[in-house]
Amino acid sequence: LQLIFGLGTPLQLDRESVIVGVFAKTIYNLPTNATDFTEPGVYYTRASKSRWSFYKMFEKMIALYGFGGKECLLRAICEVAYVPFDIHHGLLGELVQTFLR
Repeated sequence: LQLIFGLGTPLQLDRESVIVGVFAKTIYNLPTNATDFTEPGVYYTRASKSRWSFYKMFEKMIALYGFGGKECLLRAICEVAYVPFDIHHGLLGELVQTFLR
């Protein structure tokens, strides 16, 4: 697939006739078969860190600030499951809910 876009305008000079313009050209190679979309032999593995490792890190962090640690984290998980955030809490609410689910 090839796309060409151009824009030109004539210049009015005393004796010469000149057209000034610019153009842009882009080329996109269309796929010919399904192997163009996938790499053969590529295998995806799970990430080495799981949600539980993030929970452990978060548990240690809230314990350092003097909160209950594991008890506080478990309570937060239960509260998020019981009363989920709604659209008014924005992106931060979505991230907290995703992290604590």
